[in-house]
Amino acid sequence: YMCCKQLRTRDCHNCTFYLYSFTEPIIEMSDNMKFSCFNGGYEGQAAHMESAGLDPKINKWALVFDFNDEAKTGKNWSLLKPEEVDTTPWFPLGACEATVPVTGLEEAIAAQAAVAHLSNNATPGAMQSFSFTTSQEEAEAAMMASEPTEPPAP
Repeated sequence: YMCCKQLRTRDCHNCTFYLYSFTEPIIEMSDNMKFSCFNGGYEGQAAHMESAGLDPKINKWALVFDFNDEAKTGKNWSLLKPEEVDTTPWFPLGACEATVPVTGLEEAIAAQAAVAHLSNNATPGAMQSFSFTTSQEEAEAAMMASEPTEPPAP
């Protein structure tokens, strides 16, 4: 169980995370990584998250970015299926009100689809990401393809 601003892993194998992450989790050189929404907390967690600048309602636990999967196949990670999720809340200091809203698999898949749509319909001039094997020419061609063909209306 983990709450963080950014989760970044490298060389991890067979790990399961019940995660709150303010930014997209990043995996690299890892495999069989499993993710589910953070479910638990402790008394005072809301104040700690607020002081750290973390909004419990913005949880990108399911928006995993894998540096080693250019085709975005998801071969190195997965979201836990509902029957795999441990639904028992994690309260290490005793029962309390959960700070982070629990989102399920359907909501996670909808969020992934929205991000994919935005990525495939990049705003002209918006930042884009490329793999380490992308040539300068390929990157420039992709950037040119995302530029508008007509000038913007006044």
